[in-house]
Amino acid sequence: MPSPRFLLVALIVLSSVLSVLSVGVSRSQHGDHEWRAARVQASEGSGEAASLESTPVIVLATVASFALAMVAWFRPDDRHLLTIALALLAFAILDAAQLVHQLRESEVRLAAVAGLIGIVHLSASTVALSIRGLPPEPAREMALAPSRR
Repeated sequence: MPSPRFLLVALIVLSSVLSVLSVGVSRSQHGDHEWRAARVQASEGSGEAASLESTPVIVLATVASFALAMVAWFRPDDRHLLTIALALLAFAILDAAQLVHQLRESEVRLAAVAGLIGIVHLSASTVALSIRGLPPEPAREMALAPSRR
């Protein structure tokens, strides 16, 4: 059975990969030029949906997710795990906003993917909270500890 920390890292990476893939699918469905035009038009109306799907925001969210995964693996103390859980909860809220946006656009498949990503983010947040207070994994700690010979 995988360790809870491994599960946390796997869920974070999975949510990142799914997020990037969903944006790629969205762009390929509408054609990149048409997709960008639709995002500009949407940004003039609401501003929210376009900014969440822009390339810089996707890159920043992906980098942040992988940074969270690295912190979860290498520095899993209670303070960091709480920060990770809160960040993942924020991502889940953004996923819910994306789900609503896709439903308004009648993009049921993309809405389902946004819902799935939100569930993965909530699951990872729950795992991060549940492993707070657990003792460190002995094999992992020994591998990271400096040699005293």
